[in-house]
Amino acid sequence: MIKVVILLVLATLINQVRSSTTSNNYCMEKERQALLNLKKGFVDDGNRLSSWTSSSRDCCAWRGIRCDNSKTHCHIIALDLKSDDNNHNYLGGEIGPSLLELQHLRYLDFSYNNFTKFLEFIGSLRKSISELKHLEKLYLSSNSFTGTLPKGIGELKHLDTLNLSSNSFIGLVTEVHFKKLSKLKRLDLSDNSLTLSFNSTWVPPFQLEYVSLRSCKLGPKFPTWLKNQKNISRLDISNAEIHDEIPTNWLSPLKFLDLSSNQFHGPIPPYLSNVSILMLSNNRFTDLKSFLCYPLQGSIKVLDISNNMFSESLPNCHWNIKELIGLKLDNNNLSGIIPRSIGLLNEIQYLLLGHNNFSGNLPSSLKNCTQLQILDIEYNNLEGNIPSWIGERLTNLIFLRIRSNHFYGNIPPSMCHLQFLQIFDISINTIGGLIPSCIKNFTSMVDERKQSHIAISTIIPLYENVIQICEIAMWLMWKGVYREYSKTLGLLKVIDFSSNNLSGKIPKELTNLVELVQLNLSRNNLNYTIPLEIGNLNKLDSLDLSHNKFSGVIPTSLASVSSLSLLDLSNNKLSGRIPIGTQLQSFNASVYIHNDGLCGPPLTNSCFGDESSNGPQDHLGGGDGGYAEDSEDWIDMSWLHKGIWIGFVIGFVGVCGVEFVASKLEEFAIWM
Repeated sequence: MIKVVILLVLATLINQVRSSTTSNNYCMEKERQALLNLKKGFVDDGNRLSSWTSSSRDCCAWRGIRCDNSKTHCHIIALDLKSDDNNHNYLGGEIGPSLLELQHLRYLDFSYNNFTKFLEFIGSLRKSISELKHLEKLYLSSNSFTGTLPKGIGELKHLDTLNLSSNSFIGLVTEVHFKKLSKLKRLDLSDNSLTLSFNSTWVPPFQLEYVSLRSCKLGPKFPTWLKNQKNISRLDISNAEIHDEIPTNWLSPLKFLDLSSNQFHGPIPPYLSNVSILMLSNNRFTDLKSFLCYPLQGSIKVLDISNNMFSESLPNCHWNIKELIGLKLDNNNLSGIIPRSIGLLNEIQYLLLGHNNFSGNLPSSLKNCTQLQILDIEYNNLEGNIPSWIGERLTNLIFLRIRSNHFYGNIPPSMCHLQFLQIFDISINTIGGLIPSCIKNFTSMVDERKQSHIAISTIIPLYENVIQICEIAMWLMWKGVYREYSKTLGLLKVIDFSSNNLSGKIPKELTNLVELVQLNLSRNNLNYTIPLEIGNLNKLDSLDLSHNKFSGVIPTSLASVSSLSLLDLSNNKLSGRIPIGTQLQSFNASVYIHNDGLCGPPLTNSCFGDESSNGPQDHLGGGDGGYAEDSEDWIDMSWLHKGIWIGFVIGFVGVCGVEFVASKLEEFAIWM
C-alpha cells in the first residue's frame, strides 16, 4: 500500500513538472497576439499559415516561427515566411505595425512573396524599424515594395545581412542608412531604382564580404568607399552607370566580380586573373593582350569579355588562364586566325567566339580541349572542311554551332560519334554531299532518358562553404527570329543544315531522332521523297524543308504531328492531296506554294474527283506565313513530361546564383 502511495505521489510530481515545463515553453502571449494581428493583414490564398490560429496556444510550433527555448519565457527570435515552394503560394498584402511587438527577433525573412505595404507602415514610423534592436538578418527580396528606404535601418547595430533586392525601391541611399551597421557583412540592394550617394571622404563602419548592387546607380566614378573594403569576395556592380577604369590597387580577395553593362575602359588589371568568375561584358575595353599574356599564372575559371571593343587578333602567347572552364569572347571585332595557343585551355567546357571576324581554319590544337561541351563560332569568316577531329576528340559536345562561315566539303562521318549532341547548326555554309545515315547515333536526340543538361553542372568553389552555379543563356535562331533561351536551353533538340549544298535524300534514320524539336533542311539540293516515317518526329515544333527538290506526296504521318507550329514545304516538286487533318490545314497556304502538283485545302485548287471546287473555308489558312493559327511564336513546351529534372544550367552568360553548402541556402541571384 505504501509503495502504491509513493508511486502515485511520484506520478503527480512528474505530471506537475511536465505541465510546468510545457507551460514555460509556450511563447509569450503578447507575441502570439502580435502574430495573429500580423496575419490579419496578409493575403494567404494558399493557406500557408493554417497553423496560426487563436485556438493554438503555442505559437512556437507555428509555421515559420522559431523561439529561444533556453530561457524561462520563450521569445520569438526568427520569423521565416519566404516562399520556397513550386506552387506559387505567395503571401501578399500588408505587413502591419504589430511586427514591432516581436522585439527579440534576430532573423526576419519575407522574401519571394508579393507584399506591397511594408514600406507604407515604415514610412509613417520611419524610426520604428530600429525598435527591432536585436535583428541580425533582414530579407525582403523579391516582393513588390515601393518607396524610399527607411533611415531607421541604420540603427540596427547587430545587423550582419541586409537583402532588399528585386523590389521597386526608389530614391537616395546615404551614409545615414548605414550609420551604426558596424557588423554588416552581406549587402544586396540590387534591381531597385536606388542611387547610392556618399561623400567621397566617407569611411564605412563595416567591412563587407558580399556586395550586390546590380542596377543601382553608383557612377559615374568607381565608388571610393568600395576601394576601402578589404574583405569582399563577391561583388556585383553591373549596370551601375560607371564610366571609369578598374582600380589598379584593389586589395579585396575577390572570387566573383561582375562589372558588366557599364562603361569601363582602360586596361584590365592583371590581378583580376585570380578572380574565379570575372564578368566584364558590355563595356568599352580594347586591350586584351596585356591581360591574357601577363606572365603570372592566374586561377580564373570563367571569363566573359563579350560585347566589348576588342579589334585586334587573339594573341598567340602562353595564356595565363589555363584553368579556364568558360570563355566568352563573342560580339567583338576580333580578327585574324584563332591562335594555336587556345589549345592550352585543356579544361575548357564552354568556348564562344561567334560574331567576330576570325578567318582561316580551325586550329588543330583545339582537339586538345576534350572537355568542350559548347563550341560556338558562328558568324565569322572561317573556312575549310569541317575537321574530322571534332567528332573524334570532342566527344562531350552538346552544342555545336558553326553557322554562317565558309566551311565546305562533306559532313564527316566522325560527327556521328557525338552522342550527347543536342544542338547541331552548320547552316549558311557551302557544305555538300549526303546527310550521313549514322546521324541516328545522336542518342540525346533519340532517348529522353539520355537527356544531357546544358549546362551541365560545373560547380565552381568560390570560398569556404560557397559554390557558384551559373545559368547559360544562348541566342538561337527560332522560326526565323533570334531568341534568347536559358532555362529551356537544355530541352531543345535542334538540327539546322539549311542554306548549304546538301544533296540526295533524307535518310530514314533521321526519323529515329524522336526528341527533335526543330529540323531545318531548307535551301539545299535534297531530292527524292520525304520519308514516310516523318511523323515519328512527334515533338517537332518547327519543320522547314522548303527550297529543295523533294517529290512525291506529303506523308500522311505528318498530319499527326500535333506540336507543329511552323511548317514550310514550299518551293519543291511535291504532288498529290495535302493530308487531311486539323494540323496541316491550319497553316497558311503559302507554306505549300510552288509545288505545282499539290492540291486540296488550304490551297485553292481542288484535287481530281473532288465534288466541290469552292476552295478552302474561311477558317482555313488564316495564319501568317508558316505559323499555325493561334500558335505562340515561342516554342510550345506542352509535350514536356512533368518531372523532367532539367538540372543545373551552367555557364557564364545567363543567370548565376549562389548556393551555401554548409549553411542555409541564401537567395542572392545575379545576372551575368
